[in-house]
Amino acid sequence: MDYTEVPSGENNDMRSNVNAITPAQILCLAKGFSRIFWGVLLMVGLFLSQAGLEVFHGIRIPAYVLGAGLIGWGLWLLQSAGPARRSWQRHTRLALGLAFLIIYFAPFITWWQAMPYENLFLINVLGLLLTGMGILLLVNLLAAETFGLFEERGGRVESQVFAFGVVILMIAPFLIGLLFALVASMRYNAPFAEEIWLTINRIPIWLYVATTLPCSLTMVAAWKAKTICYQRLWNSGAKPDDGRQTTDDGF
Repeated sequence: MDYTEVPSGENNDMRSNVNAITPAQILCLAKGFSRIFWGVLLMVGLFLSQAGLEVFHGIRIPAYVLGAGLIGWGLWLLQSAGPARRSWQRHTRLALGLAFLIIYFAPFITWWQAMPYENLFLINVLGLLLTGMGILLLVNLLAAETFGLFEERGGRVESQVFAFGVVILMIAPFLIGLLFALVASMRYNAPFAEEIWLTINRIPIWLYVATTLPCSLTMVAAWKAKTICYQRLWNSGAKPDDGRQTTDDGF
């Protein structure tokens, strides 16, 4: 698709960007955020339930990769149909890379469950968790950019607050916990995996509950971004090319 490049220093940057996006692109944005919403729900649900998929005889991988694949599909739609801004392209490319990483890390969960004190497997599982947090952060930033694209200041600020919540409630405690475990491992000459388990056992229950909040808020941001796209598409009087209504049946 062709895009109109907008000078970054102009005061009418938002309005020019809206005019540069076609109804077909807005429809792709709505579908992208819809897939991200259901992908996050599916990925978190399957991850917490520890469901598995048997890809070959005797070879199982965590089923959460289905949700990660759906998220990747949505991000691909956002990248292909989104505005030509550098920040948008940078965020979508980075989020796509993280989605592929989440799928790459999948086998390490099974291996780590079999050998929980193997540092290599543990580090990859920790990388998986941090990657998932990064995707939540980027989805909120993309939602904020979408609201800004349509000059919806309230939605933009809300999504930015949600992104800040991911940092404060998930990424920061996670990195602090890793730092404490690493320092304790070096100080007491103990296995890093053992210190990780001790750190996990010291975490209060309320903090575990608080870490689930950014997942829900990210889903809210994705749903609202999808809704505003459909509203703008409907208000413009445009219909999808295949003649279907501009409502979303799910994916």
